Amino acid sequence: MPCKKKYEWTGAGRRKGMRYTASERYDIIRLVEDSDASVTQVLKKIGLPKATFYEWYGRFAEEGMPGLEDRKPQAKRIWNKIPDTVRDKVKDLAEYLEEHEMEHSRSKPEPARENWSIA
Repeated sequence: MPCKKKYEWTGAGRRKGMRYTASERYDIIRLVEDSDASVTQVLKKIGLPKATFYEWYGRFAEEGMPGLEDRKPQAKRIWNKIPDTVRDKVKDLAEYLEEHEMEHSRSKPEPARENWSIA
């Protein structure tokens, strides 16, 4: 299969963050498979990271063309989310302190405010 002109890039043909369509991803997979050059050489020439190619290749091998469709990015973990176990402990502690503070405040009368002054 002859190399399509569309993919004869020097590596500067795509801006960072641009996405390939599923058909472009498929064409790149076929280009790499049909090339006599090594995977590394072909990917370097078109400016595609090996990790990205192998991610596409694995999804294509498992799912076919639907595996090459865009997917919504998913956060693996929210950096500032408090784990449920910790959140539950904090809630329990807050409830405990609230109950004991109420008991403590009932046992001691509050000082009379008429003696307070603002100077």
